[in-house]
Amino acid sequence: MNFHGKVRIAYVATNSILIMIGYFAMAGEDVSGMSDQDWVTRGVGMYMWPLASLLITGLVVAGVYMMRWLWLVVAWAYRKVI
Repeated sequence: MNFHGKVRIAYVATNSILIMIGYFAMAGEDVSGMSDQDWVTRGVGMYMWPLASLLITGLVVAGVYMMRWLWLVVAWAYRKVI
């Protein structure tokens, strides 16, 4: 399997796990002492959690591709010099 396939599988698996864990954490919160603002934040968080997870892991994937690009450029430059 090539690099892009591995990254795609890792991205989907990681997001699935993070989103599921986030929903379990939200379901386990103690809601007895929540104020109105806390309820609003909780209600919006239920819809924003998957988007935030996708954004953050997307930034990590972009970092992985930047590191790979840097590795390939340095390897290319090293081969040109030697």
